[in-house]
Amino acid sequence: MAETSVAEKIALLTGKKKEEKPPTPPPRVPEEHPYGVVSLHLLDATCERLNIEKKIDTENNMLFKADTKQIKEDIKVSGAVSDFYSIKDSLMNYHEPYFLLRYISDDRYVCDHNFELVVLPEVRDAIEKAVQDEIDAVTAGEGPRVWLNLGSDAEVDAEIVRNSRDPVVIKATKKRKEYYQKSILVDKESFENWTSSQMECRPFKDPSFDQFMVERETATQAIPITKDNSAQTVQKVHRNNQMQYQPISKEAAETREILSSKEMGDFLSKAKYKYVDALQQNEVFDLFEDEFAQFIDDEYQHGDRAVTSVSEYQSFMDLNYGKNKMVSAIDWMPGKRGIVAVAITASHSFDERIQVANRPASSYVLLWTFADPIHPWAVLESSSDVFSLRFNPSKPTIIAGGCFNGQVIVWDIVKAQDYQDRRDRKEPEVPPNYLAKEKKGEKKVIEPPVVAFLLLSTMSTSQTSIVSDIHWLPKDFEISVTGVANNGEANLVASVSADGTIMFWDITKINEPQLDPAWSDERKWAAYEEQKYNWMPLHKLELNSESRRLGPLKLSRGFRGLTYFFSTEFGEVAEVDLSIAAGSPNVPKVTGVHQGPVRALLRSPFFDDVLLSVGIWTFALWRGGIEVHLVPFSNLSLNFVCLRNLSMFRGPQIAISQLVVGVPPGLRLYT
Repeated sequence: MAETSVAEKIALLTGKKKEEKPPTPPPRVPEEHPYGVVSLHLLDATCERLNIEKKIDTENNMLFKADTKQIKEDIKVSGAVSDFYSIKDSLMNYHEPYFLLRYISDDRYVCDHNFELVVLPEVRDAIEKAVQDEIDAVTAGEGPRVWLNLGSDAEVDAEIVRNSRDPVVIKATKKRKEYYQKSILVDKESFENWTSSQMECRPFKDPSFDQFMVERETATQAIPITKDNSAQTVQKVHRNNQMQYQPISKEAAETREILSSKEMGDFLSKAKYKYVDALQQNEVFDLFEDEFAQFIDDEYQHGDRAVTSVSEYQSFMDLNYGKNKMVSAIDWMPGKRGIVAVAITASHSFDERIQVANRPASSYVLLWTFADPIHPWAVLESSSDVFSLRFNPSKPTIIAGGCFNGQVIVWDIVKAQDYQDRRDRKEPEVPPNYLAKEKKGEKKVIEPPVVAFLLLSTMSTSQTSIVSDIHWLPKDFEISVTGVANNGEANLVASVSADGTIMFWDITKINEPQLDPAWSDERKWAAYEEQKYNWMPLHKLELNSESRRLGPLKLSRGFRGLTYFFSTEFGEVAEVDLSIAAGSPNVPKVTGVHQGPVRALLRSPFFDDVLLSVGIWTFALWRGGIEVHLVPFSNLSLNFVCLRNLSMFRGPQIAISQLVVGVPPGLRLYT
């Protein structure tokens, strides 16, 4: 005998039958697409941009028309993110002025598509003709309708009120002798004979409001005061003059030789971006505009609707490297437009970082390009989280960064750039093995090139706090103590930290390892590789004022000589003189204007004597020095984590990358 389950025993005791599960419905069979019709899924934002409503009208068979130019422009701008990218080939061969769309809500193709799109002109014309014929047939059959009595006249007749008898006539009279009686008026208190009918002020209708003013038509005409005046122009004596000029001309052969020369090609290549920027400025920049008129005043309140917000232009996010990470540093690549470096770090608090301090971990710096906002252009490896980042201005392939543990790291991306350039030129070259990943049953996926670091400072000689800023020193900068100069290139880099020091590093100076002649080539190569971990600073400078030691947060070049500006975590902006000997106070000026740490300190690209300082919720402009700020601003609507390349006093459409702001959890580009 089969054993009875617990559920069956409970059902027998309680008298309830066991609930039976409903049968599983059979799987849906997708319908076939009609000839010349494809299906796709459109987001709400795309429908709103194309003026398409998501509703189905079975009675009128409603169709929507979408502009062909607008859809093709969406594919070019958005790329793989566009809703129409999956049917790109069919749309690019369509040359009619508009597309025909129809909303479907029953998912008849079992692919989560909500619109049908006609890609053949003959199919589109046939559908429009069939719909128009159906509408014409329905319209032709309609006409004036005859009223049909269904018994409502009896209901209307029952509601009519009729008199059941003749009206009663009442006549009221008064004797004539009761008129014109004498009366005696005496004074009495109001409460002695008060009655509600006589003493109370009841509302009544004032007949004066029923009178209307008489309208009349009146005409007026304004005539200016006229006055007769006369004037006479004195004509000078005519003189006969002549002038002859001849343009400077060259022979055709000499002209071709000049235009085809290397000097002319170098000049045009160098001046191309300058005159393109000048032409763009002529189109969008208003020379007579008052920039300070757009700034907010002291009466501004947070949340005022009259204040416009900054709009997002582009966002970059990678799920492999940037998931659950925040942006800690950003910088634009000089000499190559549309490439930005982004340092991503773990979103840990101070206590969480202490707990994982001794554990091995890896961090990355992602290089993004506007041509592909989904896949990184290159990936830079680091042994610690990077909190500051700068490209070398004279060698854009060299990148310096400051780490959380106080180390300074340097990368060289020349090989990654060569690989990406070959991909852009679509040369038939096989990518390296570490760039191609293949899963079972799938095609190879080309990963971005991963770049290892070139130099890494030693822990014992590095700074004891987070390297909050990196600054490449100018070409004419020289450290006289050791006699090291830049030699016409930006080879010296300065790093600042909250421990109150500035360290100077030389990327060309690496100590030669001590080699044994008996060593093999592999061991000698390993000794040279080991030296990149033993990078040491050239000089270390402490920042001291008259009263205390200051911890720098951000660094910017000053307006004169060897002066530099730096900011602190306490909202201060200070000036340091590098020419003062060590041991003496080298910070003569300290000004406090912000509340909280100063996140950015930037020089204006258009005015050499203007400085911008950005705090957590405020920013200020300085001119000529830091004694008095030019204009203070408050109530910023964004908590800046990092900021780069803020183009001050410039039109909003000269460059699409005016303001790049890193906020948790990703990178946002605003214009």
